[in-house]
Amino acid sequence: MAGHPKVIGYLRVSAQDQDLEKNKAAILSFANNRKLGPVEWLEEKVSGVKLGRPKGPGQSKPDQFQPEIEALLKNGSRLKFIAMRYNVSNATLINWLKKNNIDKAPDRSRCAAENSMIGGERHRQS
Repeated sequence: MAGHPKVIGYLRVSAQDQDLEKNKAAILSFANNRKLGPVEWLEEKVSGVKLGRPKGPGQSKPDQFQPEIEALLKNGSRLKFIAMRYNVSNATLINWLKKNNIDKAPDRSRCAAENSMIGGERHRQS
């Protein structure tokens, strides 16, 4: 292997129906076309399941909490607080609000979330 850098092909698939061999062929072709030398392989098969993923077609994690989320918004809770409360990212919450045509502008006259407790610590609004 003198004269060639060490080449490692990393193969990772997250679904049972994905084929490592197809990916391996593409990497070998790339390495051969560039005369990179022998390829060592690191293969990984992992589950694509993540917490918070939809439970069925067209479903989002916040769907089951829609009445609560709408009430929090009406009472002036901030998006950051709501996202943390339901364990979703701000972007996910904003996209979900758009998809469901829910006004995300809280009533600024009352911010109930500012005095709420999150994880045992007082939550500061920025």
